[in-house]
Amino acid sequence: GQLRLMDGPNAWSGRLEICRNNVWGTICDMGWGWDDARVACRQLGFPAGGEAVEGGWFPNATESSPIHYSNVTCLGYETALASCLLPNRSTSCNHKYDAGVICANPA
Repeated sequence: GQLRLMDGPNAWSGRLEICRNNVWGTICDMGWGWDDARVACRQLGFPAGGEAVEGGWFPNATESSPIHYSNVTCLGYETALASCLLPNRSTSCNHKYDAGVICANPA
C-alpha cells in the first residue's frame, strides 16, 4: 500500500492515507501510536521517524472516502505499513478519527 499525507501544513505532516485495491482511504486512529507513525514516516521517506496524531489534528477526509484500517499494529522496525498487522476498520470508526503523522522535518 502506497501512503500519502493530506491536508497538512507542510510536506512532512498531515492525515495519513493508504491506497488499497487502487482506492485511497484513511486509517482509524484506534490503536494508532508512535511505532505506527515511525513506520509510516520511514515509508514516506523520512527515516528519522515521527509522531502519531489522532483524528481532528488535520482536516477530516470526505465522507465518500473509505476508512481502510483500524488498530494498526507495528513494532517500529518494519520498512512499510503493509508489513504491520492491518486489521480491517472497526465499524465504530468515522472520519473524525482519521490518523495522522508529523514526520521529523528533513531540513
